[in-house]
Amino acid sequence: MDKPLFKIGALAIILSTVAMLWNMIYCPPGKVHRGVLHALLFEGGFILIGLPIAAWMLGITIWQALLLEVAFFLFFLPYTMAYNWIWDRLRPRWFGRKACEA
Repeated sequence: MDKPLFKIGALAIILSTVAMLWNMIYCPPGKVHRGVLHALLFEGGFILIGLPIAAWMLGITIWQALLLEVAFFLFFLPYTMAYNWIWDRLRPRWFGRKACEA
């Protein structure tokens, strides 16, 4: 991408933080069924949020940022599905079923 490492690193930290906050808003524990559609909508919403951030921070066009976000999407969609599936299975074991239902 021919951008300074500092800018790419800062973008990664900001997008990771935004993804965490988006996940807390979009996926409250025990409130939603997490499947393929859920992951697609989560990633689609995150693209809409991350697109202007990436374009602004890297000084690129919205089209270039969209291509970058699509590349991220192709990686993170399976990751999102696997992470949420594993978290939903392990959380009740770690915190107990009653704590997870509350």
